[in-house]
Amino acid sequence: MLGASESSVVPAIEAALTRVNEALANTPWASELAGVLPLTGFIDFIDTPTKLHIFELFGAVPLWSWPITPGDIRLLLSDAYLHSICCLDRFGSSLAWHALDGRWGDAYPIINPETTRLCLASQPITQIPNEHANMFEKNLRIQKLSIVHVTRSPGADRIPSDNWLRFLPKALLVDRPSPFNRAVVVAEHMNATEWTVFYGESSIINSLLNKQLESRRRPLPKKGYVLLRFLLRLFTVGQWAMVLASLTLKDMNAFVVATWIIICVLSQTYLYPPECAAKTWMKKIGRIEMKRYETETSSRRALLNTIMALNPDTFAEGTWEQLYSGALKWINPILEAGQSRSDWEEATRAAMEEASEIPVEELAAAKSLEVESGFLSETWNEANERFYWKKFIHEGIYLASKVMKEGGLPGRRVTPSENTVMKIAS
Repeated sequence: MLGASESSVVPAIEAALTRVNEALANTPWASELAGVLPLTGFIDFIDTPTKLHIFELFGAVPLWSWPITPGDIRLLLSDAYLHSICCLDRFGSSLAWHALDGRWGDAYPIINPETTRLCLASQPITQIPNEHANMFEKNLRIQKLSIVHVTRSPGADRIPSDNWLRFLPKALLVDRPSPFNRAVVVAEHMNATEWTVFYGESSIINSLLNKQLESRRRPLPKKGYVLLRFLLRLFTVGQWAMVLASLTLKDMNAFVVATWIIICVLSQTYLYPPECAAKTWMKKIGRIEMKRYETETSSRRALLNTIMALNPDTFAEGTWEQLYSGALKWINPILEAGQSRSDWEEATRAAMEEASEIPVEELAAAKSLEVESGFLSETWNEANERFYWKKFIHEGIYLASKVMKEGGLPGRRVTPSENTVMKIAS
């Protein structure tokens, strides 16, 4: 019975295709449309570099991610991209990100910028409004600040030892845990208006931003690379041979190819975009979690004060009498050293010392610099009355308190202790 059913279905399909092809032959405009439709589906709708980047990072991409545009064939046919660094992480392949280390002050370009961006794009953003009195003044120099709390994922799904995905993906180079947190300030350039602070365990932050991602497997023999490269090129060229053949025939095959391309485009855009693959990589391979918070400051100086108050290395553990040695070197590319900066640093230190005795909940509620409603003493206010940056110090501590309250940032140690930059009331 099954054989009889199959024998009746196949002729029916063939007859239907024959009628469609006859209709195309008798309708000139439909035939011409079949000759160009597959090509139009390729025009800037397929993000091949990002797909290749995800493939190199994770070792796998969905089956619908394989259409290759004419302009991007060079990525797969050229030997220039045969590097251990993922496609878009190579210098010059994407917009650079510059990092400032909050402990040692080192300045360096992030080595995995696009991977980091994809990981960030996969996470929701929690908005933290800045309700400080400074935000209601005129002629503000608004700075956008994003805080990314990076932690180890305790419930990460471990890949079985016999799974091929255990060896192909790129992984963090340093997996050893560290007891200390680190803050790294990131921006496109030193005069940017959008800044990101990565806050978390120092070994994770350093591995993600400052060290190249490495595969867990041993390098393949040279012949293995040559064979795999040849197969990839063969499939790429074969794909376009199929497209050109459908264009030449101008029949139903062209519409089938065009439909396949459209499904691929829609799937990559809405069903499983590259950010989803990056999120899976974070969970299964990197075994890390990210929580994003976003806020604004009224000026560049308020931005610096906010980061200083958030930075777990601003003070040595357990003391407020002096700043940690070298803790403010990260500011050097942004703000030149001098007497004015020294006065500002000392005023900030004194303000943070006073704020250290007040729970975060109270600091986050003080929206004004006025002594009655603020948290800084009358002595501090009088000593710094003549300085324009006085109000920005207050704003920075206030905003950092809101971020710490919302995000539960633990302080200098990964395991929260009493000797944090600011206290959290129990």
